[in-house]
Amino acid sequence: MRAIVTNFLKDAFEWLADEGVESTWSLATINTAQNGQKSYTMPAVPDIGYFLARHLADAPCYVDFAKALEGDKVYTTLRDTSSSPHKDMLSSSAIAHALLMTHMHSVPRAEVDRDFAEHMADNLAESIARGVFVVRKWSPLEGFICEVDHIDCGNGYVIRRMSDEEAYRLASGWNKFPPDFGEWKFCLEWTKEFSFNDEHPAINEWQRLQSPIVPTLRLLGPGHVGVTTTRSIPDKPGAITLDTGQMWTPETPVCGSAEYKLSKEGAADLSGLIKLVAAKGHPNSLHLALERVRIGAERRRLEDTFLDHIVALEALYGDSTDGLPGGLSYKVGFRLAMFLYHDPANRRDAFSKMKAAQRARGALVHGTSNLQNLKGSERAAVIWAGDAARASVRKMLIETTPLAAGYFDDLIFTMK
Repeated sequence: MRAIVTNFLKDAFEWLADEGVESTWSLATINTAQNGQKSYTMPAVPDIGYFLARHLADAPCYVDFAKALEGDKVYTTLRDTSSSPHKDMLSSSAIAHALLMTHMHSVPRAEVDRDFAEHMADNLAESIARGVFVVRKWSPLEGFICEVDHIDCGNGYVIRRMSDEEAYRLASGWNKFPPDFGEWKFCLEWTKEFSFNDEHPAINEWQRLQSPIVPTLRLLGPGHVGVTTTRSIPDKPGAITLDTGQMWTPETPVCGSAEYKLSKEGAADLSGLIKLVAAKGHPNSLHLALERVRIGAERRRLEDTFLDHIVALEALYGDSTDGLPGGLSYKVGFRLAMFLYHDPANRRDAFSKMKAAQRARGALVHGTSNLQNLKGSERAAVIWAGDAARASVRKMLIETTPLAAGYFDDLIFTMK
């Protein structure tokens, strides 16, 4: 396999030279343009990736590569016996295109890097011998920073820090580079192997597993954090990787700067809390509060975020137990204080802040004041309400609080 791959790359670069392609390139000139337009950095030369997609299959280098690959019995057996709906990844044209593009992304000149070429060949041979392909999903975490460089989410996903160069490389491939790609410090990533003998590989499992991660992050701290897009990226160079395109989630805001910081303690608690958020059967009031905390992090105006947090607290501590919020009253602050705190001083402080939050909510909703004109205690309560909502949801999830009728009365009357 090493000789097959190395000879193909050597012949491919000679063919590209004959076709008038420059002997050096940048990432911007080898990514397939979605609209077929010429590269902005090389106005006289079509996008190289677009050129390869159209012409590589007719090139002599590819014909020779396909013949050589046909001589590999392990490869032909896997290709001919695969039952996977994704067996098209085993076509010689798909493999050739992936090998050439991978080398060009890593080596920006028309010259075979023998060590890298052999590394790709080994990974390709391993994929074929084991009969597996990889699905690897990558999402930039907008606005996210953390002192911990690698966080296991416990469901196959990891959050990891990226270098500026890696963020640029992974961002390349969009028709237009995101203007804030340099702000991406961390990414969310999922990698899993599937067998070519599986007739129904669960390649979209990543969507279900990803969905509780951002809501959980929003329970662990304030600020804008989100996933605006998920795309497929190659696994190990040369390994067979499924490219399933991109999934856009436009309802999640683009943050554009580091607005959310996860603490070390939060990073340690993340995987356990993700499982709790993803679990089914939450009481309606807890489900409503969780949704309000999630949505509140997407608001552009602090006033709107604050009202979402008040609704979350009202749902958790109000009179109703069927998911419809009860009134904001004395008992909401009293129940919150008794549930979240044990120290009398902390309970008094929380009760006082909840009353201030009620006053702020009334002034904003009824138009008698705006955020800038609120009194100091009421303005501080606007921020505090978010902390209280997040802490309440977290504790109720962890303790599997049974939010049934009479729960808080029983809690208070039996509390020592």
